[in-house]
Amino acid sequence: MASWVLIPCLKSLFDEFDELNPDRDDSTDGSIGDSAHASSTSDHNPDETGATSREDSDSINEVHAIDVDCTGPWPNGMTFTDAINLIVNNHKNNKDDRLYYVIWNKKIAEESNGWNWRNYTGSNPHDKHGHFSAKYDTTNENDTSSWGLVDEWGDTMNESDFKKWMTNWSKSTDGKKALATAAYEDCVQRYDSKGNPVPTNDPNPTMGVNAGIGYNGRDLQWVKCDLKDIKDDLAELKVAVLGEGAE
Repeated sequence: MASWVLIPCLKSLFDEFDELNPDRDDSTDGSIGDSAHASSTSDHNPDETGATSREDSDSINEVHAIDVDCTGPWPNGMTFTDAINLIVNNHKNNKDDRLYYVIWNKKIAEESNGWNWRNYTGSNPHDKHGHFSAKYDTTNENDTSSWGLVDEWGDTMNESDFKKWMTNWSKSTDGKKALATAAYEDCVQRYDSKGNPVPTNDPNPTMGVNAGIGYNGRDLQWVKCDLKDIKDDLAELKVAVLGEGAE
């Protein structure tokens, strides 16, 4: 049986690491085992080959282990060890139940040992990647709920990273358009069919600003003044977001 699939829960674990940094180093990532694994018992082998530590009840040729490169770089002060500890502690505290064991940097934590760390003496020290072996029951195999990594480190951005992102975004076509639209909407007054200013919170103005400009000469002068306000608003927004002296 040549074809194989990675179980969904481990796909989702890969996805969370990728979400933390889509450009992370994945050179030592792995799922299906090489020839060395195939000649021995390993969760990296597809489970219909008879060369795995356990078997499940279905006839799908599934791989139940992955390796995740530790390099990153990782966001918001996170280290790979932090990620490993979060996953292990969630299992230890009964918040997760999808894994049998984790190996990282010459240590192994496993369900059978209460998820306590002990020395790992295998030939591969696993100091370049972490190893995750998952359970073989259908419920856990298919559980793609959060592993907690993105919840912990993926939804925040420090000030420096935000300024870098905001600088790049504000220079893009979409960013320029959005900022100009926001300032324009904040400054430009709309008028009804009689030339009367429409309250800014009126959801149904009967005449747009272009028609209002043509209603009489004074409206044109008003809009000319507000174009300066728009420019001033954009300058203030730039300082507020990026700081004084930002280019």
